[in-house]
Amino acid sequence: MLNLQKNSSQPKRPNTKQYTPYDASPLWSYVTVIEAPQAGGGNRVWLCNYCNKKGTGSYTKVKAHLLQLKRTDVDQCNSISDQTREELTREHEAAEYRKSKQALEAKRKHEFVSLPSGSDLKKKGNS
Repeated sequence: MLNLQKNSSQPKRPNTKQYTPYDASPLWSYVTVIEAPQAGGGNRVWLCNYCNKKGTGSYTKVKAHLLQLKRTDVDQCNSISDQTREELTREHEAAEYRKSKQALEAKRKHEFVSLPSGSDLKKKGNS
């Protein structure tokens, strides 16, 4: 995990017991969550650890802000260097890859059906 926070003394993420695992959403590490819904999920009020801009929204808005994504209604972080943005992009893409790999493995496991020994379905499939 990268250690790129400017304001390292501030809380970095919401409570792990209430929200999604942070390995799946690594960019939460680079903003300070000021207010979060009690039930989990939904929009959060957050403060960028780089430019101190306050934002409201989900992980998608944090991603748009930090990774300076165009064609969004989110202000881009102008205090982040290109090198840091590239590192954050790699970290986010690695998390997305892990999530898609886990989803594919879960789908394969769900689709796999083991048949009891002596089942006549095994015989029908071979003929």
